[in-house]
Amino acid sequence: MEKKKDRRIIRTRKMLSVSLLDLIAEKEYDEISIKDITNRANIGRSTFYEHYENKDQLLFSGHEELKKVMESSSKSNSSFETKLLLNKLFEHIAEYRSISKEFVNKKSGELMLGRLMRIMEDHFKKVAKKEVTDDEKINLFSTSFSYSFIGFIKYWVQKKDDKLDVKYAVEKTEEIFNSLILIAKKKTA
Repeated sequence: MEKKKDRRIIRTRKMLSVSLLDLIAEKEYDEISIKDITNRANIGRSTFYEHYENKDQLLFSGHEELKKVMESSSKSNSSFETKLLLNKLFEHIAEYRSISKEFVNKKSGELMLGRLMRIMEDHFKKVAKKEVTDDEKINLFSTSFSYSFIGFIKYWVQKKDDKLDVKYAVEKTEEIFNSLILIAKKKTA
């Protein structure tokens, strides 16, 4: 049974998450210990284990909220819901740009992006099933879009611009999505 999330739980998890991300900017993920994280967050190890089983679970904890948003988005027939989802994701990346920029080329970044890609692939299979009936095309679409999406995130984060334009990112991602869904909808001759 999940604990009710009061402010103390939210604050503790945020401190742990920020501490882990700060440490990732300094050294490789494999070199980071639970002790490093708890020292940085200024909390005890037992408090860490009240919230997470290991550092991987902490690393991926942000994906759980994203999965919830995606589930509600995939139940809707609205492209507006997908646009909201993309907007939320890009705003999150932009908020943590300095960390994201460091993160994408490290092993921890590859772990995060790999997991995000699998989540996106599952989500967009559900979305594609609303418009495409051929399972092979659905799989091809969701895989192609997921790889394109992760590639775009890497490109976007590493841009030299001072500010990451969320609106631009959402528009370009929608263009990629719409192009690929059109290809998936085409009947094979």
